[in-house]
Order: sequence, then C-alpha cells, then structure tokens
Amino acid sequence: MKIGTSKTAERNKDARATSNSKKSGMRATHVKNDDDKITIEEEQELDTKLSPTTSAADYRRMCKGMSLCVAYAANIGGTGSLSGTSTNLIMQGQAQGLFQEYGLDSGVNFTTWMIFALPGSVICVILAWLWLTLLFFGPKEWIRRRQRDKVKDALVKETILREYQKLGPVSFAEKVVMGHFIVLVCLWLSRNPPMVPGWGSLFPPKFVGDSAAAILIALSLFVFPAECPQVFFWKRHAGGVKPRPVRSVLDWKTVQTNYPWGVLVLLGGGYALAHTCEVSGLSRWIGQELTVLAYLAPWQLSLALCAIIAMATEVTSNAATASLLLPILGQLAVNLNMNPLYLLFPCAISASFAFMLPVATPPNTIVFATGHLEVKDMVIAGSVLNVVCVLVVSLAANTWGMAYFKLDTLPPGFGAAVPNMTSMATTLGADALYNYTTGGDSFISAFSNVSETPNAAYSVLNISGSL
Repeated sequence: MKIGTSKTAERNKDARATSNSKKSGMRATHVKNDDDKITIEEEQELDTKLSPTTSAADYRRMCKGMSLCVAYAANIGGTGSLSGTSTNLIMQGQAQGLFQEYGLDSGVNFTTWMIFALPGSVICVILAWLWLTLLFFGPKEWIRRRQRDKVKDALVKETILREYQKLGPVSFAEKVVMGHFIVLVCLWLSRNPPMVPGWGSLFPPKFVGDSAAAILIALSLFVFPAECPQVFFWKRHAGGVKPRPVRSVLDWKTVQTNYPWGVLVLLGGGYALAHTCEVSGLSRWIGQELTVLAYLAPWQLSLALCAIIAMATEVTSNAATASLLLPILGQLAVNLNMNPLYLLFPCAISASFAFMLPVATPPNTIVFATGHLEVKDMVIAGSVLNVVCVLVVSLAANTWGMAYFKLDTLPPGFGAAVPNMTSMATTLGADALYNYTTGGDSFISAFSNVSETPNAAYSVLNISGSL
C-alpha cells in the first residue's frame, strides 16, 4: 500500500469515512472538494446511498410539487407590479383612457399598483405554498415538526453551491444592467408617490409617465459601455496597451433579434381592439345591457366577474381576454354608478390566475414540458388555487383597496355619465319608468338618439320626469 502525502490523505478522508459508515450501517455526509468532478450517474448513486428511505413515489411527488411551485409563483408574482404581465399594462391603459374621457386621471401608476396588488400577491404565494405542501406531502407532513436531516441539508447546500459556482464572477456588463434596473424601479416609484410630490411634478401635467423612465433607461443601455472603460479612475497603467473602442451594453442588432416583438404587437392590437369597441359603441351597449346585474351587491358583482375571467383565461389568452372585457367592465361600472377601478383592478389581476391547464400561461407550459406533471395534477392543484386567489383579490378590493382608492364612491367627474336603469328609477319613479320602458317608444327613441351626449340625456330625463 502506497503512502501519500498529507494533502492526499486529507483529500481521501471523506472517501474512507463514507466506506466505514457504510460498513457500520450509518450514513455519512458527503463533502465535495474543489477538484472533485461528480457525474450525473455518480450523483444519483450517491443520493440513493445517502437517502435509502426515499421512495420513487416520494421523488415523483417532490418533482410535481416543485414544478407547480415554479409555475404558480411566476403567475402570481406577475400581478404584484405594473410591469409584471401584459394584462396589468392593458388595465392601466384602459383605465387611463376611460378617465380621460371625463377629464380625470385614473391614478394607476407603478406605485399605486403595488399598493393594491403586492399585499395580495404575497398572500396568494403563501397560500399556494401551503396548499401544494398539503396536496403533495399530506396533512401529517404539513403539520408535524420534522427533525432536520443533516445529510439532505448538506446535499442541498452542495447542489446550490455547485450551480452558483458555474455562474462565475459577476461581469462589468451584468453590474451595469443591475444598476440600470435599480434606477428604473426607483424612477417608477418616485415619479408620483403618494402624499409627497415626485419628480413628475417638475414637468407640466401629463407630460411624462412611466414610459418616459423606461425609454430613458433603454437609451442609456445603448450608450453605456459593456466593459470597464480605461478612463478617469478606471484607467489601468499598463505599458504598451493602446486604447481601443468598447462596445455598448445594448445594440440594435441584439434588440432586433431577441426582443419579443409579438408581445408589442399583442399589446398594440389589444389597445386597437378596445378602441374599436369604444368608438363603435359596442362596449357602451354591452355595458348597458349588463345593468341587469344591478340587483347584485357590488362585492358580489366583482367576485362573480373575477371568477368568470379566471375561468375564461384557462383556455384563452390573458391579454386578449383583458383587452376585450376591461373596456366593457369599465363602462358597466360607470352605468352602475360605481368607481371603474373597483371592477378593473380585481378583474385584471384575475386574468393572471390561470393555474389549471398547461396552455393557460407560458409558465404552465414550460413546467409541463419537463415531463413530471400530468394534466390531472394541474387541474386538481389549480382548481383550488383559482378559488383561493379570486377570494384574496376580492378581499383586497373591499379592504385596503377600497380604503386607499375610495373604490366605494364614484369620482365626481363621472357625474355627467349616462344614468343607468337604477338611477332612472330614482329620477322618474318606478311606475313612470315601467310605462316609458314598455309603451313609451318616443321616449326610448329620444333617449337612444342622445345617449352619446350625457348632458342631453339628462335633459331628456328631467323633462320626462316632470311630465
């Protein structure tokens, strides 16, 4: 037997410890040295030796639970900020357009969106974690306190450390991108913060928006160098090294190749579709027809609409659903003398609650492609989570959302809106309204002709009420 150096003996210390523990029926912690190279087969064999109690069924349940955690966290997390998903941006555009018709500002920006949606997003993530833990590990594993397994903890730590080391050191370009991202978020949050004036107040009203900060940061990436420049205090005194040009962090060729232009077309098409529905009068007509739901309490109406949208987005595009329905819901809220944001906020967020089918969202499709999941797994897990998340967003609209945005009152500028059937009943009286709606053809014709001009509509109602 050869006698090696002390360094070699230390390097083989772990191997001898593993061999001795295997003979004695005990498990030993595997410690990875810097020059160890473990293949996939060796890693699987090591996991089998160190975790003899782990069965194939436990492994499959773990894979299913972890896959769904990734997909559901991506779907829910996107609702927490304005830039998280396309449906959030569509809602902001529709709300701003609707409020501008009456000379008002919707107040929906990056900061206010987070005030409304971020707490609910955190609650939904926690509830999703509890539900998936209960579903895939059972109630006993959920409630009982387990002792920490030092062997498994060491394996998890080793795996994470190995993947982290593969990333390598942080490059200068990565630092630049991270710095630009932090600046962008700060600009979004500080443009129009609550209670104090932001940097947006330095410009005329409606002169700058959240898009101004995004364009500014994008232009800066086209100019900022991708390598550390050799100027000022970055200059390195290396003899014989001549200055050379440095490429920028972002160039047009990269943007042209990698930018998701389909998303831009989808958003633009959604705005065009919503504008078409508005100009043609379709959204106004559908909103007026839906006033039959006025007998429902506001929270019941909001909850029902959120549930319908959450189910519809399981088989349709989230952006297309939001583009088509949000203008109608905004007009419905105005017709019912409700704050439009009371319906727009929860319904837009509910469009992201698609957890039941692989085709519902891109995260669902990606995790389903791993092969660990079946459709029934997503249906069982997602159906309960759909209900839970819809209830949470409804709670948000009726608690802190209502307190901050005053969702229970219609903004004063909407006072000139066309009254709905409930307000007509108040103005004319129930009997008069019944006579007009059943036999007063001339009144209905006159009201229809002036429905696009709110002041004239009110004049017709006032004249009719005095008859």
